[in-house]
Amino acid sequence: ADRNTAQGEELFQTYGTLTNESLFLRYGFVQEDNPDDCFKVELPHFDSEDAKLQEKIDIAKKFGFKGNTLCVKKALTNAEKIIQWHYIRHLLPSGVSACQNYAKENTVLENLYKCEFSFDSFLVAMKGMKNKLVELFNEYRGTIEDDEKTLSVHGDELSENLRNIVVYRLTKKIMLMKIINHLESYLDSIAEFKGSRFVEKFDSFR
Repeated sequence: ADRNTAQGEELFQTYGTLTNESLFLRYGFVQEDNPDDCFKVELPHFDSEDAKLQEKIDIAKKFGFKGNTLCVKKALTNAEKIIQWHYIRHLLPSGVSACQNYAKENTVLENLYKCEFSFDSFLVAMKGMKNKLVELFNEYRGTIEDDEKTLSVHGDELSENLRNIVVYRLTKKIMLMKIINHLESYLDSIAEFKGSRFVEKFDSFR
């Protein structure tokens, strides 16, 4: 405590910036409107046979990646990192060299999308990522509307544990659908663009 307290005085605890998963595991409750909640997206590993593997890993670290698991925030503030990861995976050798030069100048963050990459394989991988997330969404029981109706109509009748489960499931489905819609919008925006035209389109999408 930062001050003396009297016997019997009520004390308060700040839970901190925790996801619903952490709140549920540590304290036994979840929040419907938790701004610190996120959805964990498993990104595809880099090709272990890639001659530029270590260089790509170094570039990824420049963007704050510590591995291939990304916790996408509820507000999608870091959803762009899904795109960044796939872009780095599909950099051509010349693109890797260019990005390394940008890294030396500490401008890699601003110039990543100017580094040459394989557009076709990038596009296929991004579509595969979106489809994988759609499959994951379909594995959830019921729809978003079903869970919302359960809470609005029967919320007061549910036990605390059951209500927490429904809220947890609902928030995960909502976040996942937001990520899917974000990727669909992005894919629609770049489908007809390549090279420098792609870079221009990406900048406008951001």
